[in-house]
Amino acid sequence: MLRKEIARAKTDLKSNSEQLTEKRIAIQGAVNNTLLTSVAVHSRYFIRKVRVNLKTTHNKKLAALSDEQERPLFSVKNTVIECELDNPLPRYVSDTLALGPKSAILDKFNEKDVLAELDGLLSHCKRYQVNNDIITDINVKTLNYIKKCKKQKSTRNITMTKKYLKDNNLLAIPLDKGIGICVMKKEEYSKKLNTILQLPQFEKVSITRKNGIIELLKGMKNRGEIDDALYKKLKLMGSQPPRLYGLAKVHKNNIPMRPVLSMPGSVYHKIAEQVAEWLETVPECNINSSTKEVCDKISKVKLENDEELVSFDVSSLYTNVPLIESIETCADLLFRDNMKKIPVKKSVFIELAKIASCVYT
Repeated sequence: MLRKEIARAKTDLKSNSEQLTEKRIAIQGAVNNTLLTSVAVHSRYFIRKVRVNLKTTHNKKLAALSDEQERPLFSVKNTVIECELDNPLPRYVSDTLALGPKSAILDKFNEKDVLAELDGLLSHCKRYQVNNDIITDINVKTLNYIKKCKKQKSTRNITMTKKYLKDNNLLAIPLDKGIGICVMKKEEYSKKLNTILQLPQFEKVSITRKNGIIELLKGMKNRGEIDDALYKKLKLMGSQPPRLYGLAKVHKNNIPMRPVLSMPGSVYHKIAEQVAEWLETVPECNINSSTKEVCDKISKVKLENDEELVSFDVSSLYTNVPLIESIETCADLLFRDNMKKIPVKKSVFIELAKIASCVYT
């Protein structure tokens, strides 16, 4: 439907251009040559005035949509934080980093042209009495497209930014909360992570075993604890060690790091995915991390006069959770009588969960 409307709009645009050309030729033939200069000046002034009015109208539309969706569309502040740098970042570096770690790339984009074409398309839709829901969808999709394209930069900006960070021994680190980038020296970043690794929650293991996880899985298969299909699903070939990196807590003093262990590609990853898939059926193991969904649910709750809403923030929650006790609690919930059965026994599930949590023996 949208493609047909766009095709019709292009046909109308071509027809209007042809009519405009005919009218220009007619004016040139009807007007005295001495007046052509005055007509041209007046036309340019009128066109400039129309463009300014259209630009104002479009900006008002974007501002209204921005307020309605509670999302900034024109400028986003405080998305790039500098952490004890010797020199301030160049403008092109901060502008490029403000786009985020996964920004798209485009050489040139003019959102006003898109809005002008959209207005013509919507007028065409109203003239042919197109459903209002379709018109709303066109508005929303176009707005999302404009928002993404407005943030696009040329490949040259990104290449120059990477070169600047490398030459100055800097790292661009995503923020722990919210959307943004923290720029700090590479040695400072390593120092903060090494401080975390010295905590008593972490233990350095010097004894290594070749294909230890594979041997554990093979032993489970030989004992009949897991079948051949599950063994092949959990077995990973060509694995690599998990990668540790940090996210910047810019909302705290001295900007500490939140450690994150990236498991994809490691020998534990497929086992952890399977354990998580089994636990998804347990209501108590599902955590709602969507701010919008939480707000929607809270907005429907009516507190009594003697009730209050309380929020708790636990310090270092995940590094202090007793893993063995947590795994056993999850196993008790998963193997309740009213739960859907999984293809392994409770003891095997606990063993797999320990492997996924790197606490196996």
